[in-house]
Amino acid sequence: MTLFTRAASPLIYTEHQFSPRTAAQSEKAMNQDKDTHQTVTSEARRKLIRGGMAAGPLLVTLTSRPVLATTCYSPSETLSGAVSHKGGEGPQCAGESPGVWRQKAEGNAQAKLEWPIPPETLFTAYFTGIAAFYNHDQNRYMTMLEVMQLQGNGDPYKLGFHVIGALLNIMTNRVDPLALTVSGLQAIWSEYVSTGGTYTPFAGATPWGGAEITAYLKSTGIAP
Repeated sequence: MTLFTRAASPLIYTEHQFSPRTAAQSEKAMNQDKDTHQTVTSEARRKLIRGGMAAGPLLVTLTSRPVLATTCYSPSETLSGAVSHKGGEGPQCAGESPGVWRQKAEGNAQAKLEWPIPPETLFTAYFTGIAAFYNHDQNRYMTMLEVMQLQGNGDPYKLGFHVIGALLNIMTNRVDPLALTVSGLQAIWSEYVSTGGTYTPFAGATPWGGAEITAYLKSTGIAP
C-alpha cells in the first residue's frame, strides 16, 4: 500500500512505504502536535488577556483627549521634540484654524465660536513695533481682522495671520498654557520685530525666521 504525503515544496508529493510501525509513529506525532497546539493556544490566550489588561488604561487615556488635539510644546522644548514632560503626557492643543477665525469675523463661518475680543481691536493693542501693519489710507494701525485679510507681501509668511490665530486660540482655552501663553506669544513677536526678523527659541538654537515661527504654530496645533 502506498501513502502520499505532501512535501515542503508546494504541489510536490513523495511516496513512502506504509507499515504498522510508521502508522504508530504517525499517530504519536499527531498527538504530540495536538498537545503542542493546545499549549501554544493557551499561552497565546494568556498573553492576549494580559496584553488587553495592560492596554486598558492606555485606551482610556487616548479616548479622553480632545478629538483633534495635537501634542504641543513650548519653543524652548523644540530641541527634544516635546515628548518628555514630567508627570504624564505632553500638553494638548486643539487650536482652530486662523482662516476659520477670519471667516467668522467676516460673517462667513458656520463654526460655533466667538471672538474673545472684537475683530476691530487694533493689532498694536497686543503686538507692537511693526510699521507694515499700518493703514496709510486711514492714518492708523490695522485691526486684527485687517491684518488677517492681508495678502502676499502685506503679511510675509502669513506670520501676522497665524499669530492672531494663536492669540485667539490661547484666549479661548484651546491651547495648553504649558505650551504657550499670551505673554509667551507676545515675547516671540517682540523678539522677531526687534531683531529685524528672527526669534531664538532657546540658547544656542538656530534662530527662526518668519517661516519657522509660522511652521511651529501650525505643526503644534496652536494655530493650525
